[in-house]
Amino acid sequence: MIPRSRTPLARISARSAPQNRPPATSFVDAWREPVLEMLADDPRVSGQALCDVTTYAVDSIVIDACERALRDALPSDGHPGPPRLPERWAVTALGGYGRNQMCLRSDVDVQLVIPDDASDPAPFMRALLDHLTAARLKVGHGVRTVTESLMLAREEPTFATAALTSRHVLGDPTITEAVRGPVYRYLSGEGLAALVDALRADRSRRAARLGDTVFVLEPDLKNGIGGLRDAQLNGWLALVTGRPYDRRVMFAEDFLLKVRMALHAVATFKCDRLAFEYQDAVAEILRLQPVAGQAPAIELMRQVHRAARVIAGRARRQLEYAADRLDGPSRLPVQGLPAFVHIRGRLARADGAPPRTTDDIIDTMTTVAATGMPLEASLEDGFEALATHLGDAASQYDELNALLLKLLVDSEPGASAAIHMLHRTGLLTAIVPEFDAVVGRIQRDLYHVYTVDEHSLRAVDKLKALARGEHASEHPLALSCLAELPSLRALAVSVLLHDIGKGYGPGHHDRGAELVVTIGPRLGLTPDEVETARVLVRHQADMAMICMRRDLGDPRPIRALARAVGDVTTLNALYLLTVADWSSVGPDTLNSWHRTLLRSLYERTRELLEQPSLFTDPLGIFDERRRELMRAELGAVPEAPGNDSDPIDDFLSALPTRYFNTVPTARVRDHYHLWQRFRVDGAPVVDVQHPDDGALAEVAVVCPDRAGLLALLTGGLGTARLGVVAAEIYSLDGGGVLDIFRIDDPHGRLAEPRAAESVRAALVRAATASEPSHTPHASPLPTAAGALPPLPTQVSYSNEAATEHTVFDVITTDRGGLLFDLAMYFRDNGLSVELAFVTTEGRKAHDSFYVVDDARAKLSPERADALATELATTLAI
Repeated sequence: MIPRSRTPLARISARSAPQNRPPATSFVDAWREPVLEMLADDPRVSGQALCDVTTYAVDSIVIDACERALRDALPSDGHPGPPRLPERWAVTALGGYGRNQMCLRSDVDVQLVIPDDASDPAPFMRALLDHLTAARLKVGHGVRTVTESLMLAREEPTFATAALTSRHVLGDPTITEAVRGPVYRYLSGEGLAALVDALRADRSRRAARLGDTVFVLEPDLKNGIGGLRDAQLNGWLALVTGRPYDRRVMFAEDFLLKVRMALHAVATFKCDRLAFEYQDAVAEILRLQPVAGQAPAIELMRQVHRAARVIAGRARRQLEYAADRLDGPSRLPVQGLPAFVHIRGRLARADGAPPRTTDDIIDTMTTVAATGMPLEASLEDGFEALATHLGDAASQYDELNALLLKLLVDSEPGASAAIHMLHRTGLLTAIVPEFDAVVGRIQRDLYHVYTVDEHSLRAVDKLKALARGEHASEHPLALSCLAELPSLRALAVSVLLHDIGKGYGPGHHDRGAELVVTIGPRLGLTPDEVETARVLVRHQADMAMICMRRDLGDPRPIRALARAVGDVTTLNALYLLTVADWSSVGPDTLNSWHRTLLRSLYERTRELLEQPSLFTDPLGIFDERRRELMRAELGAVPEAPGNDSDPIDDFLSALPTRYFNTVPTARVRDHYHLWQRFRVDGAPVVDVQHPDDGALAEVAVVCPDRAGLLALLTGGLGTARLGVVAAEIYSLDGGGVLDIFRIDDPHGRLAEPRAAESVRAALVRAATASEPSHTPHASPLPTAAGALPPLPTQVSYSNEAATEHTVFDVITTDRGGLLFDLAMYFRDNGLSVELAFVTTEGRKAHDSFYVVDDARAKLSPERADALATELATTLAI
């Protein structure tokens, strides 16, 4: 057990003597504040030191009550000093009180042991219980002779374990030993089988009733699997089998005792279930330091689950050791693997030696993957020791990284067993130290059932099951996606690491993506695979979020997803990651309705990706601009869409990737503000900017979309006597349009406020005019260039260059009013220009126009060809 500190006892005793408390004050009320003061004075105080204080206090109350009961019930024996128990009588402490693990609301279990020929103990016991009840203790009691105690120990394993760890309180200590010694000899000999059976049965009942502590959001600290009862099981079996008591279990038990003490201090009744309503208060009492941005209760539960994992694993193996001692099972060969044997279906080394090298890890885990057998207890212990010895240095062994990648890609069930064994022994976090931050971490949302690490491993298991075709009826699309993937390497790593960012503070998608870039190369992924894994982890939640929170009939989220993945192969991988992740959150979380939504989203996104699109974004520039705009507007990038971020997404999602490649973040923000002003009343809004570092000014217009808008606006610019060097038109959410014009302004005229205001007024008039008006503007070309012969005019069209538009490409000699003439030509022919790219290269104008007819459809080839021929003839005149 944890070494006990004498200092806290002295300090608490100096503060207050429990026997001087008013009788109406309960033990909890009397000792809550002293215990809380100890925790406040030294947050590192051990749980056992706290229990020492309360056990000492209860001892004082019990001894005082015994002395009072002796005066009340038994005649004086004539000796000076306090009254004494009769010869060969003993008061012993049982249970948690006997083990010196008395918490504030623990029961006080006492037993009076007397000789077979003793006088009637009833008067003494009645008086004793009266005094203990007056002290407001919850008492469990018994009166037995030595013979009765030994007989009961043989019949009732619960009493046997209590007697095994009983503690002498008062009276004849040889009588206490007269019970404890024979019980020890019985349990370590002929009674061991009955003890093992009883402990196994009790553990099974507790698991069925309370669940596995590692996966329970509100664990029972005492009776849950991995709780204090399992720690006691470890102690009992270690005592009777002679095996050393595990130090890791000792420290894990001490932490749970400390948490239980704090829980008893905040609860108003006896409670060992660490419920949600107590977790924050307990974490505050223990002064736990969480990761930045996370609640202290998250750190509390992380440490509770890690402690429970240690205790549960050792309890399971202690039962295995004890069972093997009883019947000495045979060591049977493993076919084709002479280096290994199996013991009752558990894998062991034929030479019986503990693992010492990385080759031992590789050989054993490869065998686990091939056979599906769990490890025998001593071999599992050996790997725990080896993981501790290697530490984080294991991450630098190429052969161990290659082993993990191989097991992740292998779809057979044995590979899952091997990965779980790596995790159980600590080797997984030795190979991937970054994963340690999510071990035992809960998500306090009543949705995620498992800790992050367990959820991640279950997602890996799900991916392997999908690869084996086990869920073909539920997920037929998964099979086709798997068939199209060139490799599972990037996907398998992404599934394991998809939630790793949750251990590093807010923004776990971005943090996880950054970690994958570091971990992926170590595991052996190629640069292209690392980038794929980064995209998958960064966008792991996108498909589920869109399915549940967005209208799948709206093209905006479809375009956003297409931008994120960039190609069909990555979309396939993201779909599989989503299925594995979503279905591993908890039982039945991915139902048939969800699967239908997910398939619809996949199919629509794939349709968009398989056609030439303005919205593909292989370099991730959209994400970069979105994050920058979110930070500028909101101060941070929200983890999930909300009322604050939705307007930004509404604005950005309608814009093609080319916009983000050419427009810096500062101007994106300006355009966003223009759009916000436009949304107020729908009136045209104009912004004029003249950068200090160039001769081109920018004029941005946000206004309602209408037929012939480009002609109207270019007419307005002509009226202001401005020459357009380049122009782009973008449709926005809500019926608006963003027109960006690059204006030749070598002398910086538009930098003057009066000139800029004149341009704004001209464009507002133009945008609201019924007909275009235009004042021809002289060519911006130098005089010498104007003397050159005109360039050949070329006009072509394509119905394949865009999904929903006919694209006209015009190459001709630049001149004043050219853009206005082109815009008027399309307007007069009943065409709507929905996107335009205007580029001037010296004296050559190369303009592209995305147009649709009045039915918002592409033009027929015949009509498009006729218009292109006519336009070429018109421009050549």
